[in-house]
Amino acid sequence: MSHLLSRSLFGFSKSDLTTALGYGTFSDFIDKALLKDATLPAAPNTWVSAVPAQSQQDDGSAGKWYTEMTSWWYMRMVNEGLSMREKMVLFFHNHFANERAKVVYPQNMYVQNQLFRKYAFGNFKQLVKDVSIDPGMLIYLDGNNSRGAGPKNMPAR
Repeated sequence: MSHLLSRSLFGFSKSDLTTALGYGTFSDFIDKALLKDATLPAAPNTWVSAVPAQSQQDDGSAGKWYTEMTSWWYMRMVNEGLSMREKMVLFFHNHFANERAKVVYPQNMYVQNQLFRKYAFGNFKQLVKDVSIDPGMLIYLDGNNSRGAGPKNMPAR
């Protein structure tokens, strides 16, 4: 059980191990704790629903909001308990990579983070469809330059 916890969580305590063993079987623990569905967490602040352009004010809002979102997410990871949802969010975040320097709107990164959380244990096919039209991913992949005729500025073969 400790191997399973070390592979599926960001860390665990002796108390976590005792709780996990209390489920009786691996199957019960996996279904009732590790892969337990939960409601999406509350947003880190009200800025997440602001128009993305508001983060580009001269007061440094984008940097502050990115810092707040990062702290909020770290706290989610640290305090996730026996669920591996935040581990899956990080996995998808790394798999469907994009950069803060390019996606300059923290609101879009928050929306994407919630998308990964929503599909952490869900339908991967639907996640791929939804991430392909996610505002943050579209910015990262230069979706505003895409045209139906083909990729822009691609060298001929």
